[in-house]
Amino acid sequence: LSLPRGATAVDFAYLVHTDIGNRCVAAKVNNELVPLRTELRNGDRIEVITTGYAKPNPAWLQYVRTGKARSNIRHFLKTMQYDESAALAAFAAARRTVESELKECPDDAKTVAMLGLLHAELGNRDDAIHHARRAAQLLPISRDALDGPLLAICPAVVYARLNESDLAMAELETLMGLPNGPTPGTLQVEPEWDSLRGDPRFQKLLEPLSGMALRAGGG
Repeated sequence: LSLPRGATAVDFAYLVHTDIGNRCVAAKVNNELVPLRTELRNGDRIEVITTGYAKPNPAWLQYVRTGKARSNIRHFLKTMQYDESAALAAFAAARRTVESELKECPDDAKTVAMLGLLHAELGNRDDAIHHARRAAQLLPISRDALDGPLLAICPAVVYARLNESDLAMAELETLMGLPNGPTPGTLQVEPEWDSLRGDPRFQKLLEPLSGMALRAGGG
């Protein structure tokens, strides 16, 4: 495969296939995890890590070098703008419904958690974090070994959705290994962790599944 000087892992991904480019979240060059903006050199061996729930980042347009990558990113983003407008309207409507339900049962942990997740989708950082943490406090693991872990992980999900990777990783690292808590298998397949997949700390949590990781590669 031939690429121009200064081409990046994103350019490589789109050269292999448009779907791989649209779904890439991280890359390895010569077996080392690197940022997607890393410029490639002759002889590099590249592995592109993908997930079915990923989508192009507008920031990629600042460093891609090939016309194919640039045109595909722009096309996806243009289409996504219409989809996101509809999604935001749906999330706002769902938030109003949950807020109404919460007036009837203000201490229902699962409803509080749902409200936190909806605020995260709408970009309301402070409200999202407040409700996620309150949900975990309302039903801690010490009181409920089944649902407690599901609520304990809610702050990590919210942080990941808000692109607060340091806070999300700190939460995940404390929860790994707990009964009914997150596992390498669930982290591998659940879409809420997509924003973390390029983080070496997250990849380390997946090491037990390294032979099963979803990858597309070439050299």
